[in-house]
Amino acid sequence: FESIRILGPVRKITQVELSYTDGIYLGLDLPYRLSGDIAGSAPLILIGPKGVLHLSEGAIRAARHIHINPRDSQRLGLKNGQKISVRSVGPASVTFNEVIVREGANLKLEMHIDTDEANAAGLRCGDPVELVG
Repeated sequence: FESIRILGPVRKITQVELSYTDGIYLGLDLPYRLSGDIAGSAPLILIGPKGVLHLSEGAIRAARHIHINPRDSQRLGLKNGQKISVRSVGPASVTFNEVIVREGANLKLEMHIDTDEANAAGLRCGDPVELVG
């Protein structure tokens, strides 16, 4: 792949989050999991300008989730680990079910979905979504 993004925070173990389409293209069976849950996930070889990294596991399709801080979770009545539904706004509106709430002290309120899901809903970074129910 050309022009990939490397995101933080830095983790103890390297992981690679790919979209469902990327997994098909690469011939990988990507488990659908939360970030950090890589035990037994797909192996991958990363090749870049600084060398080669062989991962015996670490390739996943990241489960859709919302980052939220304690103040916002209390205001919205949400709890860490809770599964909620979120709807996009606009002509290609989609309801995302099973969105996992991930609460942390320094998190900004935002939903994380992969590019396949965003494209299907016509979403771009920063677009608003609605909590359902």
